[in-house]
This record gives sequence, C-alpha cells and structure tokens, in this order.
Amino acid sequence: PFFHSEGIMVGIDKLVFLRDHYGLRQKDIADYLGVSISWVKQVETCRMDISQEYHDKWLEACRIRHKKEEVKNNATKVGKNK
Repeated sequence: PFFHSEGIMVGIDKLVFLRDHYGLRQKDIADYLGVSISWVKQVETCRMDISQEYHDKWLEACRIRHKKEEVKNNATKVGKNK
C-alpha cells in the first residue's frame, strides 16, 4: 500500500522512514543498489539527488523486506494456531 505507482516518486523523508521501519541499514540499501554508504547518506541528507531508477530500487528493497516480514508473521500465526 505504501509503494508508488510507476513514474511517481516519494520524498526522501519517506524513503528514510521506510528504510528505518523495515530495519534496513544504510549499508543494506547501498549493497542492494550497488552504491556506497556515503552515497546513501548524501541522498538521505538531500546533498545528492536520486534518480527514478535508484528510487524505485530503494522501494523494491523495502518491498522485499516487507514481504519477508509478512511470511514470518504468517508462519508465526500458523504455529500459534496448532
């Protein structure tokens, strides 16, 4: 529900919020995007612009973490119902 439609970008504050919310470190985002941690820090502090491509990959990293959490939570619920 929080993910964008193609061509629409969310603000940097939202990208940082999502990264934090899903427990991703700046290093995790940097590794996923194939960039340096310094680049991620510069984007997060608005010292560097982010392209649509990197923006979308950033959201993709959050989406993957979100899906992993859903699977984990569903498995926990199933285990409790036994």
